[in-house]
Amino acid sequence: MTSLLSPALLITIISMISLSFVISDPCYNYTVLDDPWRSTNVSSSLTRMCDQSVKWSGWYRLMLLGQDVRMPESCVGINLCGTDAPLWLSGIHPELLDGIVTREVCGNWNSDCCHFKSNPIRVKACPGVYYVYEFVSPSSCYLTYCADISTAKPAVNFPAPIKHLAGLRMRLSSANDVTQLPNRDIFVSQFKDGLVGKGLPRNITVQLKDISTEKKILPPKHSSGTC
Repeated sequence: MTSLLSPALLITIISMISLSFVISDPCYNYTVLDDPWRSTNVSSSLTRMCDQSVKWSGWYRLMLLGQDVRMPESCVGINLCGTDAPLWLSGIHPELLDGIVTREVCGNWNSDCCHFKSNPIRVKACPGVYYVYEFVSPSSCYLTYCADISTAKPAVNFPAPIKHLAGLRMRLSSANDVTQLPNRDIFVSQFKDGLVGKGLPRNITVQLKDISTEKKILPPKHSSGTC
């Protein structure tokens, strides 16, 4: 016989659901790109590099020897940044409130600062203040993304914000809903769907911690005495 959950037990089970998620923000989900040869003061006299051969994926935080730097916003001389035609950002960097913006990228060659009009990239300003770039393969070789050595400053990191949600209510019919498979998996799936329906991203993690499958219900206590 299946024992029904009391309201107290239902509240206990819900409170044991562990829910947390990190905002899907490139400011906290990036790869550090720290190549000293990308510096605006490094020539390509020894080895010519080309970013077209890099398998770019996602967002990158540009650094030089552990310090935050940004792409140059003005023309860079040829044969610098470890390549023939250095790539610079054709436009200013965004402010924090601007969010993600798209910027054109140029490569200097043949006395033309934008001889190579490379593929546009996306840029975002982050708390700190540092920048993240969604680098993509340049239009040709030999081109590399530059790191402006004059903008180098100590890196500052902020913890990724974690949001918690409360107030989602689900009705359970029995303890089996959260203790036995496949009911347990169905409950977790339905609970996650409910959170997503409230606007949370699908990459949240919902887990049920170990709970007791039985609840002892003690008989009511009667005080001793005579009627």
